[in-house]
Formats: sequence, structure tokens, C-alpha cells
Amino acid sequence: MTKYKNEPGFHYFSDASDRLELIRIDYQPTLVKRLFRQSAIVRYTALNLQLNWQSIENAFENDAGKVEEIFVGNTCADFDEERISDSKRVVDTFIYALPLQTGLENDKILFVMDGMRLHIYNPTTLKKANGSYFDLIRKYIFEVAVNNGYEEIDMQPSFIMKHESEGIRFEYTSDGHWNEAGHILVAEKI
Repeated sequence: MTKYKNEPGFHYFSDASDRLELIRIDYQPTLVKRLFRQSAIVRYTALNLQLNWQSIENAFENDAGKVEEIFVGNTCADFDEERISDSKRVVDTFIYALPLQTGLENDKILFVMDGMRLHIYNPTTLKKANGSYFDLIRKYIFEVAVNNGYEEIDMQPSFIMKHESEGIRFEYTSDGHWNEAGHILVAEKI
């Protein structure tokens, strides 16, 4: 919801009226980002030191004195009842709208749910992630999806089992998206 995040380049639900409305906020790079992306010295340094662009760009744009938050699933782990209630409302709206927007029946739509990656590789960190905002909402999405006749695959147990048996990680070192191993395992499960 735009109430919680409204960074450019994404779609959000806006609560401007009496119902949730899906909107897109377009991305416009800042002057600093445009200059860095054109800089040969920044490119050379980033490639040779194996830095990622986001860390270089953000080093010049971070807010001073910002308190670091604990994240699970790339979102703040903490929550209050209002955030949970708002999130459930978004999930309900999304689940209802999905067949209308896709033209598919519910039983032809498959939800593949990511695990709490970064936390699944260690039982202690996984235990700490349980009960986080991400954990509660991913469980709610499953519940609503299954109750509405959707198919679902929870990748967390598969990621954990594969990591325990082979030591494989499922995201890039400089990026939280699934790497090749993650995509292969998801494709196998599908």
C-alpha cells in the first residue's frame, strides 16, 4: 500500500477512496544515479571491486542517522495490528481480482511462495524469522489462496532440504532474487 511504501518503479494499492485501487508509480532516476551510470570510473571501479550499483548509488543518497531495521523476506519484520489488517485487505483484494484480471479460473492459477531466504540457512535465524510480518502474511496468502481454490507450492521446505543436503544457496550474492539453483528447484516443483 502507498501508505507503507511508494518508491517509484512499482505497483501499489492506494487507499485514496473507499476501496483499494492498483496504481503504478513511475521511476525517474535521480541526477546522481544518471551521472554514476554514465561514469567510466565508477563502472571500472564497480566491476573490478565486484561492487553492486545499488550500494554505490545509495552511499551518496542515504539519510543520515537512519535507524537500521530488521528485515525478513525483504520487508521490515516488525508489525502492528493496523499493518496486518491493511495487508490482509490487500491480499483479499488481490486474490479476488486475480481471475478477473487474468481471465483464468482459480484452479488454473498457481501460487509459488518464496521461503524466508537468508533465514532458512540456519535453524537459529529461521526460528527468529518465524512470527515476523513476512511469515504471518505468507501464511495468510496460502490460507486465502487455498480457501479460494488456487493451487500453491511452498518453496521454503524444498529450499531448506536442498540446502541441508547439498549446501546450495538460492539467491545471488549481490541480489536477493533467485539464482539459477533457485529457478531450477522452482521449475522442478512446478
